[in-house]
Amino acid sequence: MTSALAAELRAHRSRRPGVGSALVFTTAEGKPRHRHAVGNAVRTAGDKAGLNPSGVKPVAPHDLRHSCAGLLFAAGVPVPKVAAILRHADPRITLSTYAGLVESQRSELRGDLETALQ
Repeated sequence: MTSALAAELRAHRSRRPGVGSALVFTTAEGKPRHRHAVGNAVRTAGDKAGLNPSGVKPVAPHDLRHSCAGLLFAAGVPVPKVAAILRHADPRITLSTYAGLVESQRSELRGDLETALQ
């Protein structure tokens, strides 16, 4: 979690009077949200962003993990660090699940291959 996100979550929690320190997102009454609330919120945001057209599986919370991993790999973050961020005990899980080629890197492949073969 980035420090900016942690600060925003702390600020959000502090604006909720009477809410215990264990919960960040609660109902209006300060009770825990239903376990499907996050999925519903992500799908709603996906609808508003035009990411859920008819006939396509709607975005879900796990898609955020894939986006995070893809962005980290595209930024050149080493696999062990990406695995640690995603809380994988074994970096092989990270590689087998998330290390698909980032589309923006496809154009670099020929140059990388030519350099490796020299």
